[in-house]
Amino acid sequence: MSYQYTLKEEKSLVKIFDCIISGFEVGKNVTSELTTLQETAHLKGFRKGKTPIKVIEEMYFGKVFFDVVNKQASECISAITKEKNYKLASQPKVELDTDASMPADRNVANIKDLKMAVTLELLPEIKDVDLSKIDIQKYSLKVEDSDIEGEIKRLALGHAIKEDKGSDAVVQDGDIAIIDATGYLDGKEFDGGKVVNHSLHIGSKSFIDGFESGLIGKQCGETVTLDLAFPENYHMQDIAGKKTQFIVKILNVLTTTPPAMNDDFAKKFGFNTIEEFRNDVKKSLAENYENTYMVRQKADVFDKLQPLLTFDVPHSMLHKHDDKHTHDDSHEHHHSEKEISSVRLSIFLMDYAEKHKLEVTKSDFTQYIDAMARMYGQNPQMIYSMYENNQEMQQNAYNILFENKIFEHIYDAIPTSPEMLTKEIFDQKLKEKAE
Repeated sequence: MSYQYTLKEEKSLVKIFDCIISGFEVGKNVTSELTTLQETAHLKGFRKGKTPIKVIEEMYFGKVFFDVVNKQASECISAITKEKNYKLASQPKVELDTDASMPADRNVANIKDLKMAVTLELLPEIKDVDLSKIDIQKYSLKVEDSDIEGEIKRLALGHAIKEDKGSDAVVQDGDIAIIDATGYLDGKEFDGGKVVNHSLHIGSKSFIDGFESGLIGKQCGETVTLDLAFPENYHMQDIAGKKTQFIVKILNVLTTTPPAMNDDFAKKFGFNTIEEFRNDVKKSLAENYENTYMVRQKADVFDKLQPLLTFDVPHSMLHKHDDKHTHDDSHEHHHSEKEISSVRLSIFLMDYAEKHKLEVTKSDFTQYIDAMARMYGQNPQMIYSMYENNQEMQQNAYNILFENKIFEHIYDAIPTSPEMLTKEIFDQKLKEKAE
């Protein structure tokens, strides 16, 4: 072996080794590199391969010497990490003792043993965490027959038989009103507040409170002014809770007759019988509720997980964290417990993913895009190509999916029996979590 190393100093996750690399070995490698250069060099005044070795040494000795030293140092670091089974948190630091190690001249024969200090910063060793210490409540949905019927009715809307009620028709609950509408905030139109020739099913609650009920009893051709307010927990933060006015023109009114609930209707959704369809709706309803609640527990679970993590955090990772948050100079190296906990959580999640072999697959990504397309009523292919052309967007999506996958695995592993709730009570729990 061309090197020896001894542990000189250690504190927390930092280990400092003294390494000695054999001068004979370095000399052998420098000679071999210089010989290769002699064979390939094409220097002015000399034919290819005929430059005297003295000229090659004069020109390239310094560069070749340092290349060889770097290579030998890397091999020494690899040997240490492999033998000690270290996982590095950052790039190793190598300091050459120049007084003891630098050759006096450009003569290979005078290369001495090299002395260097190698500083390694390690990732902490992470013990398994007792997830039963995370105190959360899980819920399951007790699906009633009426919930299933309500959901099937909602799905049936798209397959209802529609008939024009005529030019003097009045809007009633259950009708479809074809409308043009423009929304105003403080007298100004706002982004996303306009619809043209839109089919609105009265009673579907697809628009904010008071919108659909405000059209009941109004006549085809009429223009209606609705003074309303956005809910406090509206998904668009900047308009949540604000008063708004909508000017709505009723262009047409259609009656809807729901289709008969039979096997033929079930076939429209890819099922053989209405019974199969009902069972699938029951299962989907329960899953949707439980998954929505799970997602809303994420911050809570991570908050309760953090105090269970007690390992040291690599210093370099806190500095990486610094780059994302600009501090004034006085706080530059002062890290709050909150920051340290946040980095500690990230390290734990990465380690957890590795131990449980969790990764984001192509099909996870496809499902994510399809769900997004449904949510925004877009063509999935269009959203795909948007992501294909933007590396950063793609990376962000993978990061979100990866964190969610790890979280779901941890959540499922928290041992607690779910409490059965009716849809009404579950809705209340979801509302509380959202707030």
